[in-house]
Amino acid sequence: MINKISKGIEDQNGQAALAIALIVTSLLLFVGLSLVNTTLKQTKITRNAYRSMQAYYLADAGTERLLYENRVAGTIDPTENLASNPLLLADMNVDFDGDGDSDGSFNITRIAPSPLNIRIIGVYKNTARAVELLW
Repeated sequence: MINKISKGIEDQNGQAALAIALIVTSLLLFVGLSLVNTTLKQTKITRNAYRSMQAYYLADAGTERLLYENRVAGTIDPTENLASNPLLLADMNVDFDGDGDSDGSFNITRIAPSPLNIRIIGVYKNTARAVELLW
């Protein structure tokens, strides 16, 4: 009889250990999945911030290009027809990594002639940022 009682206690100890192991494993799995989820969200936020910065820098590059062309060719005439100035219609592609494919672009358009209002839009991987110039 004592053997039966001690055998029953040993079986219950094994069941309790199994239950504790399952609970601990479940908790570790939950914590691990939470960390993976947080990491994925932070990666997405970082990627979007990077794309936004690249698009802004493309718009800024378009601004610098416009100011350079203005300095070389003279003042941009606010009454000038857009069709006669290819720079104001240009969609200039930029290749960051030198592989021959366009990685981004900027577009320069005139919004209003007086005062001269020009918008430069930089686009990088479906993310756009704009800069406007008034003079």
